[in-house]
Amino acid sequence: MKLFNLQSLKSPAVIVFLSSLLSFIGWLVLTENMYYTLKKPFSVFSLGVVLAFVWYFFAICNAFLGFRMGKSIKIKSNLLNKYVSLDSDLVFKIFIVLAVIGSFYSMYAIYLDIGGLDGMISLIQNNQANELKRSLYREYSIGLKSLRYVSIHAVTLALIRRIVFKKKSLKLDLTALATLLMCAIISSRLSIIVTIVQTVLILVLYNKIKLKPRRVLIGGVLFYLLISTFNYTRNYGFYKKFGNMNFFEAGAADMIVYLGTPFQGAVSVGENTQMIRAEPLNWYKYSGIPLSLTTNSSFLYYFRAHGWMCFLVASFFLFTYAFMAGIFIKFKSNVLILVYTTIMYIFAEFWRVYLFYQGIMIALIVTPILVLLTVLIIKAISYKKAKSIE
Repeated sequence: MKLFNLQSLKSPAVIVFLSSLLSFIGWLVLTENMYYTLKKPFSVFSLGVVLAFVWYFFAICNAFLGFRMGKSIKIKSNLLNKYVSLDSDLVFKIFIVLAVIGSFYSMYAIYLDIGGLDGMISLIQNNQANELKRSLYREYSIGLKSLRYVSIHAVTLALIRRIVFKKKSLKLDLTALATLLMCAIISSRLSIIVTIVQTVLILVLYNKIKLKPRRVLIGGVLFYLLISTFNYTRNYGFYKKFGNMNFFEAGAADMIVYLGTPFQGAVSVGENTQMIRAEPLNWYKYSGIPLSLTTNSSFLYYFRAHGWMCFLVASFFLFTYAFMAGIFIKFKSNVLILVYTTIMYIFAEFWRVYLFYQGIMIALIVTPILVLLTVLIIKAISYKKAKSIE
């Protein structure tokens, strides 16, 4: 008998449950010396912990109901499967072109702001890659820079094409990977995690993953080393100065802080309700979380913004997006499945941050639809040309 059925990962409710559980475990092992000025003032046996669990249970219920209703709607996707299938070369190339445009335009913007390639290389060598992100977001506006996130979809498609459809294109695959690495270095390690989550979800849909202890161990070690490496280029100087940690300790501390502090933020709602109402913007005073950490629980954010009405506001977004996930999961054979996987990532991050209307997620939801429309237009033009020749 299997202890865990991978097919259950297709449900946003399960994703919320597992991610929230990991955050709780991260908070249990979190210590104050893992991050400068971090405090851990709350007890495991407190009202705040109970209320945090109520919040996550509420989210799970909404996600379950919305997804179930979305799946009940009957949709045929045969035509889309024909023209914009997941293994389509044209679809893959369009994603890569968009990713290349976004990545190089973002690099060029940083190049101009910092003052040259030497300055960019120096920041990376001195473990100050975060300055690249700050440079990118100075005078930021939605546009070509946002296309750098398309690299997430491009690499996801490259992996799925290789693993599921056995289609290999070394040059295109390496180009997609290069754009993703550029995005991770200059912008956010989040792009790596989103790519992994998307790929895993699609592989689950195609029954291409089998849980074996050796594979899980190797995958976990590789993931840890990859994230630790990016942490080294961005924050290692900080950990070395304030925590006196080596490369491996800093990587582990960064992951635990990443997982644990959002649960502490959720706990602070029940422990310091009146203070939050009086000073909603000064969350670092009542949560024990340093000001430099900004993704500190969707519960804390919604309560600061809406008070106890946060349950109603969150319910709308949770149910609506889960409903959409239930619809788009039906397109597993074509490019629109990337809309589903993006929505699922929003649920995977609900424990720590609200992503329902964040730029990166909007870009990832909209681009598969735009690629779909682009391909259909190209096909229509080709068809008309062929008819006119006849």
